[in-house]
Amino acid sequence: MPNHKPSVMTFAQNGFTVKQDDDAAADCSRSKCNVVLDHMSPAASGAYTCEVSTEAPTFRTYMNTKNMSVAALPAGEPVLEGFRGAYNTGESFDVTCRTSASLPPARINLYINNEEVDEKNVSRLVMPVENELFVSVAQLKLVLNKKHFSGGLVLKLKCLATLMSVPSSARSVTGTATMGESQPLRNQKLKWQNSASRVTISTSKKLILSILCLRWIMLVGWADFFPS
Repeated sequence: MPNHKPSVMTFAQNGFTVKQDDDAAADCSRSKCNVVLDHMSPAASGAYTCEVSTEAPTFRTYMNTKNMSVAALPAGEPVLEGFRGAYNTGESFDVTCRTSASLPPARINLYINNEEVDEKNVSRLVMPVENELFVSVAQLKLVLNKKHFSGGLVLKLKCLATLMSVPSSARSVTGTATMGESQPLRNQKLKWQNSASRVTISTSKKLILSILCLRWIMLVGWADFFPS
């Protein structure tokens, strides 16, 4: 009521508090009333009604109700688990994307080189955590082939997490991998073996030549070969 004293009264509610530490926080007059809600949690979601009443003698009342949803944005970027820096074609690709806690749960979309992956290769899970929030998890499993490597060399996996009711909340992480060399350690070992073989052959030739020279000296005669 306009002439009611005090002109502003607040009542404790679950999920928020009414801010009253400045004049604009709860500014009510004959024509308007501004209310600022503070320390909001998901429990503050619901229907909010504004009711206007006149004084005697009519005591007319008007009201309007609107629904409000409270979203809790993720505190950080999504995380890729199990992602490596190099892969080969024919190799099993098993990577998990996990979001930070949010409300509503985030929707995860996965892309390889800017193309969304086939949904049949994705397993999804939404897990409740503390404070009525949720963590979203998406696991991607497939066998890699040449089409997964851009230009035949690079694979880029992007995980995009979005709250459907808050499009501006989109957060993403991208992992980059290259096509690895096929068994590089084995190739290095082969090169080492070939080098050793060449050394062995060269040494063997020197040994044979020395034996032939010795036999020739013995046949000619030691005194003839080294005259006094």
